[in-house]
Amino acid sequence: MKRFLAIFLLIFSLCLALFFTASKPFVSNGPNAVDGVLDVRGADFTSQVYALSGQWEFYHGQLYTPEDFRQGTVKAGEYIDLPGPWTRAGYPKLSHATYRLKILTSPGQVYLLYIPEIMSSSIIWLNGEEFYRAGKVGESDDDTVTGVRNELLAAASPEGTLELVVQAANYRMNGSGIFYPLLIGRDTILIHHVFWQRTAVAAALGGILLIGVYHLFLYFFRRQERMYLTFSLICLTTVLRLGWSSIFFRVGLILYSAGCFYCCLLCTACASACLWCRLSL
Repeated sequence: MKRFLAIFLLIFSLCLALFFTASKPFVSNGPNAVDGVLDVRGADFTSQVYALSGQWEFYHGQLYTPEDFRQGTVKAGEYIDLPGPWTRAGYPKLSHATYRLKILTSPGQVYLLYIPEIMSSSIIWLNGEEFYRAGKVGESDDDTVTGVRNELLAAASPEGTLELVVQAANYRMNGSGIFYPLLIGRDTILIHHVFWQRTAVAAALGGILLIGVYHLFLYFFRRQERMYLTFSLICLTTVLRLGWSSIFFRVGLILYSAGCFYCCLLCTACASACLWCRLSL
């Protein structure tokens, strides 16, 4: 029994440590947008990642395109502090809106933008060209198709300006709009930070999976102990739910799938070993 508790506490502690490591913010304090303009020309991108936070232009109840801004046909909007839901500004959760931000950069540079999950469907234009799309943005529930995913995309700035126009519509989920911050950085730095954060999450999920499989094996040998089955189902459901909601980058999808397969084999072997140790007591 003591050996069982020691193994359980060790795995549980490792999972907690990995989750805390993954949740540790890696974004540096940088310039904030003011009146819809973010100046990052003096920022250090050699080792830092910055959030596109601050005052964005905001047009609630309107779906504008870059062409509308060029033609000057947009109605007067306001500024909203991001990241955060538009409900914080007093607007209804189930609605649609348009965001706009101009980023001043060094000319001729190529940056990497991390696009988080925007609730609950969105389109992003970069310098007038469609840059990102998730789901279908509409002005009603019938016209909107939910699509939530994150993405890493390269953004070139030949003239020193990046203009982002974001349409978002939410008629299904609790969150609304740009709930999480968009990030900007150089490719190697941003990929490095996000990769290790996702690796820590995957390792933590693997630990929870190990605990779930172990208790499932215990239930097969001791059918009268229903708590083993209940706890196992809770662990496996947690892994499936968190794994399904964690959307990994397309570049690392193959590696992630192979890692999950290897993790399942490792968890099965470890669970069998732990079960043998317990039954041999």
